[in-house]
Amino acid sequence: MESKLEAGADAQFLDAMNYALYSLVRFDGLVALVEGKQVRMDFAYEIDRLKRAMERLGVDFSRPLIAPIKPGGPMSDRRK
Repeated sequence: MESKLEAGADAQFLDAMNYALYSLVRFDGLVALVEGKQVRMDFAYEIDRLKRAMERLGVDFSRPLIAPIKPGGPMSDRRK
């Protein structure tokens, strides 16, 4: 049986992974200017690894995830 401490740690870990996944997905495919050259950002590998790890922790990607919202940010009142 999982302790409350472990359950809380898993929730914090999943929350951090969701922030990371959200950030990578937002920037995946964008074009950046690096040393005068246009480079397309490709985070497919990192996104896939995060998703697989989150699935092992019980996240169901067939249902939409709630976009992480910074506490105290302009959109934070929408989570209530």
